[in-house]
Amino acid sequence: MKGIDFIGCETLVQKFKIEDISEVNNDLTAENITFVPQVLSYNDYFPFGMLVPQRNYSSPEYRYGFNSMEKDDEVKGNNNSYTTSFRSYDPRIGRWLTNDPLFKQIPWQSPYLGMDNKPIIRNDVNGDCPTCVSGFIISGLLDITFQVGEHMFEGEDVNSAFKKVNWWQVTGEATLGGVTGAFDGGTSKFAAALASSKKRKVLTKVIEFGLGYLLEEAVRAGWNVSGVESTIYGLLGKKEKKYWEIGKIGEQKTVSVLESAYEKEIKSGKYNIATHVYAKNLEGGKNTYIDAVVYNVDTGDVIEIAETKSSFHTTKKANPLSSGQKDMFEKGKKFQFGNGKSVPKVLQNTHVSKDLVERASIFRYKIHKYTGKVTEVSTKLLKRIIKKIK
Repeated sequence: MKGIDFIGCETLVQKFKIEDISEVNNDLTAENITFVPQVLSYNDYFPFGMLVPQRNYSSPEYRYGFNSMEKDDEVKGNNNSYTTSFRSYDPRIGRWLTNDPLFKQIPWQSPYLGMDNKPIIRNDVNGDCPTCVSGFIISGLLDITFQVGEHMFEGEDVNSAFKKVNWWQVTGEATLGGVTGAFDGGTSKFAAALASSKKRKVLTKVIEFGLGYLLEEAVRAGWNVSGVESTIYGLLGKKEKKYWEIGKIGEQKTVSVLESAYEKEIKSGKYNIATHVYAKNLEGGKNTYIDAVVYNVDTGDVIEIAETKSSFHTTKKANPLSSGQKDMFEKGKKFQFGNGKSVPKVLQNTHVSKDLVERASIFRYKIHKYTGKVTEVSTKLLKRIIKKIK
């Protein structure tokens, strides 16, 4: 089993300090930036975590190894012993050196077994329970599936059935599955179910509906859920979205809101929406781009400007404004629209009025990094826009 534990990468920026991706321009090229990788560790492992001789390296400053467990090299040598939150592990024999804390729940096997003797499909990073997380998540998702099925059997449509899910029951069934490790192989059962197109359709909706809740409950229970979300969405063929993709989704959402607010005027051809409009700072600060500008097609009057800030649904703090955006929205510096391709001719070289900036809308979204769905919206909206949408 081959694995690269960690690669550190030092970045040297020779000419530019990048403060916001929206401010990166064509002057920033591969010649301006030098990347100097520093490999701290690389290891090839046998199934239970023993190092393959002459196929490994680890810097003294890097303390982790197999399954991201912390190394304890003082007594048995390099990577021959690991210390976790609950007990110590010897990868050469694939055994823990003390009892499993939940040994009473697994009377059918030795409490010293490493990863239930199934190191390919199980891990036990903390030394407390190799089946807890998979059992918890799979049990919870299956209970949601059963509840939705029961409601639909009673005549409810799909959306109504999901709304009637009893979350206390989901948590109870998930906890039972977590303690007993009842679902052998964890996500392998879902992988088998997803082979059926009908089951795949149902399970996809269940996962998108309930996985976030179950992950939060698992963390609250003290379990390590790292990698669980990526594994399950990986079974659906969904990859984690890049930062720029999340930003694009947020910008499209903002345009959609503005289109709803000014639907009548846009359909009549009176108004239009320009996106990613370049604005020049007239007071010597950073230039910036405005995500959306609603303007009168004939007169060039600007009706509304809107900025978008998107972040992953797991990020606690919203992305901050860039230096140029702060100059415009917070410091009240003077700006004017540029004359490039991103700026409609009717707007080129016109000033962005202080009144317009003061009543601008700033949309902040949290977006799911696998599904791309907006999970939370926090925005400063004009009352007249809300009134128009309603």
